Amino acid sequence: MSDIAAQIRDLAALLKDGLLTREEFQEQKSHLLRTSRETASAKAAAAPAPNKQETPSGPISAKIRAFKPARTPKGKRLGSYSIIGELGRGGMGIVYRARHLIESMARRQGGDVAIKVMGPELAADRGFRTWFEREATLGLKLRHPSVVKVFEVLLDGETLGLVMSLIEGESLRKLIPQGGMPLDRALAILRPLAEALDHIHDRGVIHRDLKPENISINRQGRPVLLDFGIAKDTGGFVTSITSTAAGMGTIVYMAPEQYLDTKRVGSACDRYALGMLAYELLSGSLPWPRDTSEYQVMRAKESGDLPPLSATMPSIDGRVSKAVSRMLAVKTWDRFKTAKSFVDALGPAGAPVSSHASGPTRYHHHGPWGRRRGIPKEVAQWIASAPGERHLLWRSGWPNWKSWREVPEIASLVEEQLPRTAPVEVREVGDLSFKMLRVEPGSFDMGSPEDDEHAFADEHPVHKVTLTRPFQLAELPITQELFEAITRTQARKFSVLEPRCPAEMISWYDAIRFCNQLSELFDLEPAYILEGEEVRWEQRNDGFRLPTEAEWEFAARGKGTTPFSGSSDLRNVGWYAGNSTWRAHPVGQKAANALGFFDMSGNVWEWVWDRFGPYTPTEQIDPIGPDGGYERVKRGGSWWNLSLYARVALRVRGDPLYRYGPLGFRLARNAQ
Repeated sequence: MSDIAAQIRDLAALLKDGLLTREEFQEQKSHLLRTSRETASAKAAAAPAPNKQETPSGPISAKIRAFKPARTPKGKRLGSYSIIGELGRGGMGIVYRARHLIESMARRQGGDVAIKVMGPELAADRGFRTWFEREATLGLKLRHPSVVKVFEVLLDGETLGLVMSLIEGESLRKLIPQGGMPLDRALAILRPLAEALDHIHDRGVIHRDLKPENISINRQGRPVLLDFGIAKDTGGFVTSITSTAAGMGTIVYMAPEQYLDTKRVGSACDRYALGMLAYELLSGSLPWPRDTSEYQVMRAKESGDLPPLSATMPSIDGRVSKAVSRMLAVKTWDRFKTAKSFVDALGPAGAPVSSHASGPTRYHHHGPWGRRRGIPKEVAQWIASAPGERHLLWRSGWPNWKSWREVPEIASLVEEQLPRTAPVEVREVGDLSFKMLRVEPGSFDMGSPEDDEHAFADEHPVHKVTLTRPFQLAELPITQELFEAITRTQARKFSVLEPRCPAEMISWYDAIRFCNQLSELFDLEPAYILEGEEVRWEQRNDGFRLPTEAEWEFAARGKGTTPFSGSSDLRNVGWYAGNSTWRAHPVGQKAANALGFFDMSGNVWEWVWDRFGPYTPTEQIDPIGPDGGYERVKRGGSWWNLSLYARVALRVRGDPLYRYGPLGFRLARNAQ
């Protein structure tokens, strides 16, 4: 039976919002109560003998394959709707054309609607029922002109139905011409779809089954994305059939990770399918012969052995072919980071397609050496245009350099020519956001000199450290509100519970797990692999991570020589025992250092990646700490400590399982 009370509450909400008149509210309420009584009477009269029929059991996929939905005759009522006729049927249900029994409600829904109805056997399965209800939940929070609108879910006895807007038009499958379509026509389809995909991804939803059959072109010529039956909500929803549903989809359009590792399926799988769809729209075919088996298709995808679009369509613009190939990359991080950036790359009069992931603040490559050696544009221009020593050094080393940073003469000359920081990258998590600042490579003296009277023994000796790769570092420590949003656990109280205060009582392992959770949310390759208490850092992955000890100190110093991060007076830049009133304070209230980082001296200690170990006097290149040892390093001091503990050179060891006191962290990430 329908949850009548819940439906009446929904009507009351519509009345309160002014979307129903009081007369319409009373009419609809009376109709619901009458329908409920009629349904209960009919079920009581037709109730079968006990134990006459057992509840179906077995894998849900087998039930779907065996599903044979019964026809619902024209004129039959389903909840508050009257069936007009059948629109179509598929592997899991029948779709009917219907209309709300109350004309005022029908008008609000735009007239006739489509109702997807499951059969009694599937509706009786608890796992399938939960899954189906989830489709409605996902659909109800999506509002985009290229996404089918979901009005409500019908739970009427043994009937399970989903009420959606009726899209009158043609299936995209019927509109793909042999030999493909012109680029401008394909873009007219792909661009709205890309906007729709980015819309659902921003709301934590992954479709998983993007294909021409699930796209309808309405009468206005706009493509509309249908069928969220196997969609995934990245907000953490898990059901007993998730492992089965995750692998579902259509092999032709599925990304390799969708059938190789269902736990790692993210929004990149939808973008892969969009790339395959673009290939088909532009060529009229897929990247393999029609008689290719599913097994062969899967192997070709896993190996990346797909012919480029230009091999099928020699006349196609090479830029377009490269963009499609990039969207069909095996590794998720090699694909475009948004669907819109992919479509923009396909469009005419655009910038050349980069071989790197799209996103804000990227260096473009300059000339053949730039494309081959990864030279930032500013560096290449500065060196190649110089008539003197710089140009000679450049020419003498070509073509044996693997990287411009591996030539000490060039690296030292370039270091002062580029700023260490680039524009901010803003990441949003629901209503929250955080900023990542780019830090350019460079060299610095790490540690404290022997004559520093405030230094501890493990800060010696001073040694030169060179960071050869750019990285991103969070502007602020992780706040309590962001920690709660990602982990879905309440922030721990050590001094105070305030959303904008830094998270406290965080163990090193807590920070590692947070980084991986956040990476998965943004469809990035997690930086860490956890096996019990063993943590392995996959340094090439693009997910969030902790900074190394050297990265932390480099950013905290900000090319300065002051003992604290950004000042010689800690009161200007940090909270410590002398001004904190014995509690943490909201982040970002004190002054930032020269690179724009806040709270790197004081407020809370910050975990870094490295194990604790003694310094050596030799120069270090991209150090990541000793290989052995148990304790990890924490930096920066806290509101609890005296000022000398907030010095940028101070380092303290800590048990990675320790979860007490003003312990927090900030994020880092590899930069392109």
